[in-house]
Amino acid sequence: MACLQHAGILAGAACAASVLASLPALANADDVEAAARAAIAANCERCHPPLPDGGWEVMTLRPHDREEMAFLLYRMEEEYSAFPSDDEAAAIIAFLSGFE
Repeated sequence: MACLQHAGILAGAACAASVLASLPALANADDVEAAARAAIAANCERCHPPLPDGGWEVMTLRPHDREEMAFLLYRMEEEYSAFPSDDEAAAIIAFLSGFE
């Protein structure tokens, strides 16, 4: 059982690393925000509705760094069947890791 848990963690880390590697492609902050908001609307809002302050329920309660965001997206894929594309995931990570 512990081996399966470690395999899942390693798979998550590999997924997070692949998403993090694509982040530099997103350069312009306005483009990142627009892409992230569209990706969140398509993949996340069914469970994380928008808040009046421009954030989303649970997602923006506290800041996350890029590594945390990559892992959280991996969890959402594994546990809740949220499957953003690599470009969508990169935009979400880039935007939410700087969201305050």
